[in-house]
Amino acid sequence: MKRILLIALIVILVAGLVFTSKYAIKYAHWSTKSLGYPGLYKQTDRYSFLPLDSVLVNSTWELLAMDSAGDGDLLNWPDVKALHVYRGIDTIWLAYSLHNDIDINAPMVSIALHSDEGRDWYGTLDLKYKGMISTGYYRKGDQYYGYNFLIDEKGICSFKYNMAKNALYMGIPKARAQEFKGKKFVASVGLKSYWNDDVDQLIDFDSLLK
Repeated sequence: MKRILLIALIVILVAGLVFTSKYAIKYAHWSTKSLGYPGLYKQTDRYSFLPLDSVLVNSTWELLAMDSAGDGDLLNWPDVKALHVYRGIDTIWLAYSLHNDIDINAPMVSIALHSDEGRDWYGTLDLKYKGMISTGYYRKGDQYYGYNFLIDEKGICSFKYNMAKNALYMGIPKARAQEFKGKKFVASVGLKSYWNDDVDQLIDFDSLLK
């Protein structure tokens, strides 16, 4: 009986280590510089996380891709439904609409840039990536603290939400977006600094720059 309990305990400990390691890797996917992304920076400044301006919400957005429900890593976490783009005067906005309700306490969104010599991607697509544009926040008391990457320490992406449309929005300055001409990317969503679901399609970055 003691031997059986000991084996059961070992199995539980091993499973716990595997689970912890898996999500530690996904945390690194968002914010760790030690994994070969010297341009990613974790911001500790306070942020205001506000709804997207109603003028932008009601503008004409172009559909880039759709994604099926229920294919995320964790079922109750952000499950991306569609990706739309709106090209403003100075900013390119990406809208990530979700199948499930958005959680504005700790959301994250990203686009990972495809590369033949990058790291293996975690999601549904079989590809490699190198470089990322992402942004996200977590709530602490009455303040938001955030992760905000655009391949430099300034963290100049914008991040907004719209409850009615169940969507999260990332704004990329047009002046910086020009740097990524000719590349392809995969868009994804997450929560609490962890990746959870991607759009099952590789998208041309040039489609954002029309």
